[in-house]
Amino acid sequence: MEASKRIVIVGGGIVGVSTAYFLSLRGLSSIVIDKSGIAASASGKAGGFLARGWGGGATAELHERGFQLHEQLAKDLELKSFRYLPTVEVGHKTVGGSKKSPDNCQASESDSLLDSSTTKSRMMDKSTAQVTPFELVTKMFDVAKSKGSTFRVGKVGGLEKASDGSYKGVRLDDGEVIEADVIVLTMGAWGVEIEDWVDKVRVPMVGIASSSMIVNPQTKFKDAPACFCGEDENDCHLELYPRPDNTIYVCGFGGSPHLQKSEILGLNPEEVKPNTERIPKALDSFQRITNINIKTDAEDGSENLKIQCCLRPCTNDSLPMIGKLPTSNSVSSNLFIAHGHNCWGILWGPITGKAIEQLLVDGKTDINLNHFNPLRFS
Repeated sequence: MEASKRIVIVGGGIVGVSTAYFLSLRGLSSIVIDKSGIAASASGKAGGFLARGWGGGATAELHERGFQLHEQLAKDLELKSFRYLPTVEVGHKTVGGSKKSPDNCQASESDSLLDSSTTKSRMMDKSTAQVTPFELVTKMFDVAKSKGSTFRVGKVGGLEKASDGSYKGVRLDDGEVIEADVIVLTMGAWGVEIEDWVDKVRVPMVGIASSSMIVNPQTKFKDAPACFCGEDENDCHLELYPRPDNTIYVCGFGGSPHLQKSEILGLNPEEVKPNTERIPKALDSFQRITNINIKTDAEDGSENLKIQCCLRPCTNDSLPMIGKLPTSNSVSSNLFIAHGHNCWGILWGPITGKAIEQLLVDGKTDINLNHFNPLRFS
């Protein structure tokens, strides 16, 4: 592809930015458009847990090669937040037989993140890793920007078609048309709108409003692992990801609303609010299993808690939609789509961006995308 081609990427999350990053390494600049900013939704608020061997069947390659690519990106971008850490399964100590614990588990160490009086744990996987998504996404875009890519804040309201059936640009809500030779749609949960723009394409997808919190324990715990906790009496199934900056990312509150298309389209990323009914239960569950005292609304300003929420895009079959979309006639399509990565968006995002870059530049990819055909719902 000629360097003069005008490439427009709609969506500033990890998939769109990864696409811009890998294109920039091939000498191609792009225009990234997002209604809010870079990493404004799930890509800036996710946990960043990476598991090489947790895929199977259709997703096995995304897990394996996605993990390898993260390892390379951590070196190339000199990421401070990437690190290897083990993952443990956490159970609750039985009280009157009412709580279940994983088999063959041991009491948590007294100097660990977990409270040994209330929890037992066992090793799940010694070869997992973690990255802070916001650092990864912003550093990738810094590279793309240094090589000529640009960012625009704007709400895309549709696509502009040429007389031959190809797409010649994106139309912003204010009426401005940004011309394009190639368009890549990486809109996350907001990709539900694509079925209104492109003939014969269905996007059966919900946005799962996932609440999370970042805790600053103001103390450092020895060799803290990632923790996957069993469901408790609050109906929480907490996941804890200790980060190198000594904060702890916590999700798995339970009760996450599944937003339908009409609800998604009425929201901006910053308007996605946490589930206020689940927050007290999650806080209670967290403090029961850890050695951390959470302060909220402290008069001296010593609060150590941040609550947030984002939308996870999940299709009807829980698989992403990745590939080229058709035109209305025999003209070669210049429209690509990549979204619907659900809870594995951070792990799969860069390898998806790599696949789109290969399709765009080489006309083919060495990543098997057969299971992720964007026309499979049509």
